[in-house]
Formats: sequence, structure tokens, C-alpha cells
Amino acid sequence: MMTFEYIDYFNKLVVLPIVVLIATFLALVAFLLRCKYNRTPIKLAEFIAACLVIPLMLSVGVSSLNTRLMNEKTEDVVKRTGIITGVHKQILPAKFYYRGDLVTPCFVTIDSMDYYIMTLGNYQLGDEVTVDVLPRSRIILSINSNA
Repeated sequence: MMTFEYIDYFNKLVVLPIVVLIATFLALVAFLLRCKYNRTPIKLAEFIAACLVIPLMLSVGVSSLNTRLMNEKTEDVVKRTGIITGVHKQILPAKFYYRGDLVTPCFVTIDSMDYYIMTLGNYQLGDEVTVDVLPRSRIILSINSNA
């Protein structure tokens, strides 16, 4: 059985993306103020860096923000039982620490429904599992083998 903490998901999928979006906004404001009030011309390298870094930070913040999780609590958990039929890697995933190891979250398909999980661990395709899942955000808080 693997159990994951709600607060870990909340920090990585809600708090951290909001902090990244705020930092992006502040970086954009600082760049625009520098453009407006600085008497020396902006170097081409600074302009290119701003044009690359600000959209990258914005895309990372927006892509990892899970707005559905903001409205769910651990009391909303429901049990689902099914067979793992697929595992999909995420683009630019948030990293988690699970029992001291750095893990990469993924999407796991259980009976044609995709769920987000911190790490699949030793579970494989074809395993019959029972999961505790938050229904709106489809985040797995625990997974247990039925074998």
C-alpha cells in the first residue's frame, strides 16, 4: 500500500504554481519599469532573456496549477477499484519526495479513467488496485493492490 499526503499535492499543485505566477508578474513589471525609466538602452541579450524567461515561467506556473484541487478536501475522497490499463508521463512534472526519494508524478489509467499519482512505485500494467481518489481533481491519495 502506498499513501500520499494531501498537503504535499496541495503545495506542489496549488501553492508553488501561484508563487511562480506571482514571481513572473513581478519580473514582468520590473522589466517594463526598467524599459520605461532607465536612461541607458536595454541590451539585446536582456531583451531576449526577458522574452524567453517570462513566457517559460508563465507556462510552467499555468500548466502545473490544479484549480480543481483548490476546492477539494481529504473528506471528499472516494474509493475506486479497477485494473491499471495505462501509464502516461507528464510534460514538465512537479517533483515530489516520497519516503526520502525524489519521484516523478504520472497519470495512471484505471478502467479508462485517468488519475494523477505521485509515483506508481512497484505497481504495473494489469494490476488490480483499489485507490482513494479525490473525485474532481482525480488525484490518488492511496493505492493498494488487490492481489
